[in-house]
Amino acid sequence: MIVLENQNRQAVGEIEVHSYDCNRLQEMTPTAMLRYAEEVADEHLGAFDMPYARLHALQTVFLLTAVGVRVIRPPRMREKLRIVTWQRT
Repeated sequence: MIVLENQNRQAVGEIEVHSYDCNRLQEMTPTAMLRYAEEVADEHLGAFDMPYARLHALQTVFLLTAVGVRVIRPPRMREKLRIVTWQRT
């Protein structure tokens, strides 16, 4: 679920870690973490009237310029996560 916080121009995604995003130790993989961040960023663009189809029609791309991830411990299966994206000005 994506929630927009227009005051800060942020998008907040809340997800639950699924088994298919985990390794054999039931820990979320780094690849899955980045994929969810990309999904929230994509929803964020759509909320500001720049969905993928419009970018494609304008022959424009969405470029992820920075990702900051600090993993203190890997999220585990069925945990709920909060992912925040924001627009850099």
